[in-house]
Amino acid sequence: LNRYKKLLFFLEKKISFKNLIDIGCATGTGLNLFNKKGYKTTGIDTDKTRVDYGRRKNINVMHSDIYKFSKRDKYDLVLCIHTLEHFTNPEKALKKILDG
Repeated sequence: LNRYKKLLFFLEKKISFKNLIDIGCATGTGLNLFNKKGYKTTGIDTDKTRVDYGRRKNINVMHSDIYKFSKRDKYDLVLCIHTLEHFTNPEKALKKILDG
């Protein structure tokens, strides 16, 4: 949670954004900080137990991986914190993130 606090503080000083997606968000708890500031957030994670926990806390999280994720929404900001090293094909994942 502290990492997300620092990140939010930093980002608000550097860029303008309205919505974001967090890939590998776990329970989505960090997204609550962004929600409280009025940002529209989406999180995806492959761990169904964590996603279910986040949903019970009314956090917009989805059970998916980046390779299967499909949503027409565009995001101003993409977070992928301590996640890239877990992808089986990081190049494919980055292309999916960039191209949608």
